Order: sequence, then C-alpha cells, then structure tokens
Amino acid sequence: MEVPPLPIEILGSRPPSRSTLLPGLIWLLVGLALIVGLTELNDYAGFHLSIWGLVPAAVGAAYLIYYWVEDRKNIHPPQKSPHEKTPSEENP
Repeated sequence: MEVPPLPIEILGSRPPSRSTLLPGLIWLLVGLALIVGLTELNDYAGFHLSIWGLVPAAVGAAYLIYYWVEDRKNIHPPQKSPHEKTPSEENP
C-alpha cells in the first residue's frame, strides 16, 4: 500500500519562523545570574570571576537585537495604504 502524496496546501507558503525572543531572554538572564552569583567568589579567587557572566549576557543581547531588527519585520509586515495605487492603476 502506497502513502498518498501530501498536498502542498497543508505546508503553507513559508515555514513558520522560530522567534529569537525566548532564547535571547534566557541567555541574557543566565548571564546576569552568573554575574551576580560569581560576584561573591571574586574575593576568594583573586580575580573577577563574575566577568564570565558577560559572555552569555552578550549572546542574549545579540539574540534580542536580532529579534528587534529582523524578526519584527516578519511578524508585522508593512501594510499597504488604502490610498496607495497599484502599478496597474497608475499607468492605464
């Protein structure tokens, strides 16, 4: 018995995009938690261990910047004004 082919309408026009908001917030908060948590160990280690928390915080900030710049364009595409003419209406 053969499996029937999947109709293309089920797939939609484009694959769903995965938002970068959640990973950005997670990385940023993990970085901040490391900074706060390792601050107590700075005196015992002799150097600033808490600076290692900046690495995941920077990754999170990069995700959030990407979210605000790129992903928001995909979520809210620019809408055409009702007074705007299409090219076929401009040149009769």
